Amino acid sequence: RSVVPAAFCPESRLIRKLVVPVLPLHCTVTLAVAVASRLRRISNPFRSLKRDDVLQADVERVAGVLGLGAKLDTVASTLSQGEKKLLDIASAFALNPTVILLDEPTSALDRSVQAQIVDLLRGLQARHGLAYLFISHDLAVVRALAHRVMVLRAGRVVEEGEAAVVFAAPRAPYTAALLAAAFPDRAVSAA
Repeated sequence: RSVVPAAFCPESRLIRKLVVPVLPLHCTVTLAVAVASRLRRISNPFRSLKRDDVLQADVERVAGVLGLGAKLDTVASTLSQGEKKLLDIASAFALNPTVILLDEPTSALDRSVQAQIVDLLRGLQARHGLAYLFISHDLAVVRALAHRVMVLRAGRVVEEGEAAVVFAAPRAPYTAALLAAAFPDRAVSAA
């Protein structure tokens, strides 16, 4: 019987919680070094570190999938906020999970960059069969990405269901109020 948390077991394909603190992006650190450092930090700490050639292959694979391949030699401190979010997504995606927890992955980004991140997440989901547990206060992003939604108020579920149904005809007054505040151009009321 293992005492190693499931999130660190090689056979576990569920990342229970991914907390990757932002690296101090020194002016001399390249994106390749930053990605490699993150991959080392989130890989199984109970196994020996990957060989450098395997780690380099992982860095190149992940950077390529996320469209950062041409920027591997870029100084990490010059990355935009959107590229830093991509680095966070790369850290999770590198472990080949089936489920990724995304906690406000588009916060502090402008709408055009948010759209790029959402498109990337949709593409990864379609190509790699990923599922996301997506936590957000931005209902426009939730509507763009979610298949199912759960609305919480004070830590309690007030409504859940297919995203299209909840957005079109919310049953709970709280959900209707949230939608009315997020989308003031359309009238939304609880069914």
